[in-house]
Amino acid sequence: MYGMVNKAVEDMVVMHHGEKVWEKVKAKAGIDVDVFMSMIGPL
Repeated sequence: MYGMVNKAVEDMVVMHHGEKVWEKVKAKAGIDVDVFMSMIGPL
C-alpha cells in the first residue's frame, strides 16, 4: 500500500512541479530509491 501512495505523490509532484522538485523532495527526505513498487506478488 505504501508504494501506491508514494507513487501517487511522486506523480503529482512531477506533474505539477517537475522532476527537479521531486529530486529535491527525495533528497530532503533522505530517500535514495528511484522506483517505488506499487504491488508485490507472492514471495
